[in-house]
Amino acid sequence: MLQGTAPRASNMVIAIGQLRMHWSIEANMASMLRAIEFAHGQGATLCAFAELAITGFHREIVALAKPELIAPEVARLQALCAKLKMAVAVGAPTFAGAEARYNSHLFINERGELAGEVSKVGLTAPEATFFRPGVLRAVVTMQGQRCTAVICREIEDHAAIGAQLPRGSVDIVLWPGQM
Repeated sequence: MLQGTAPRASNMVIAIGQLRMHWSIEANMASMLRAIEFAHGQGATLCAFAELAITGFHREIVALAKPELIAPEVARLQALCAKLKMAVAVGAPTFAGAEARYNSHLFINERGELAGEVSKVGLTAPEATFFRPGVLRAVVTMQGQRCTAVICREIEDHAAIGAQLPRGSVDIVLWPGQM
């Protein structure tokens, strides 16, 4: 801990939704919605899911990573978050323009708002054939805590992560991945 800083108090209960990956968005969403409801029933106020949890991380990503397929599912998650007053962090493809796709982690706050996203910077060679690398690592507030994500193998680049997230700048770092 840095001298002169105090830890942030929290009674937050975090649920980790480490679910089996399915081959369809519908099956992945059904699993996630059940997991969110279960976590909420157990007192969780934040539920975190894996990298590309909405689509699954498999060879069908090319067919499933389309804005018109992803946007309605994100809207469903936002509505459930607002209803339950629960925050969710979930992996999903994101888009910028017609050709730019990113492997991102979305942060939906307890009001159902898309509070921010972190797009994977450190892509593997196969990922880079389909996704563009992210640039910045956002820090967003969910349930009063400063949150971010370090996706999959990015965690191994200690120098880059340390430069992007100075000590004391974040309360919760999620590490979604298909490790």
